[in-house]
Amino acid sequence: MGNIHGNEYPHYSEEIVQEIKNHINDLDSLDDLSVIVDYIKAKRKQLAASNAAGLIKGDEVRISGSNRIEKGIITKINRTRAVIDVNGVSWTVPFEMIRKVSNE
Repeated sequence: MGNIHGNEYPHYSEEIVQEIKNHINDLDSLDDLSVIVDYIKAKRKQLAASNAAGLIKGDEVRISGSNRIEKGIITKINRTRAVIDVNGVSWTVPFEMIRKVSNE
């Protein structure tokens, strides 16, 4: 699967991500940085809610955490998290860390 913190950008080219990083590095105000952080948090929350709407009990998913990616099965959906069975161990995982495995 790969390192979740590495240079793997499934939806954007490395050039675009590097350009965003460069713009962030050019900031010289904590207020400006706080605005960007707030925007990113809101966007992450929006994407997590969208992701959660597409998940159901029994779905095979990937969860990312502790610098590794695990596969598991959803056993329960809660309001902000899902319970995932990974090799017989149940984990309660926030939707931000869950990706549905495609059936392709």
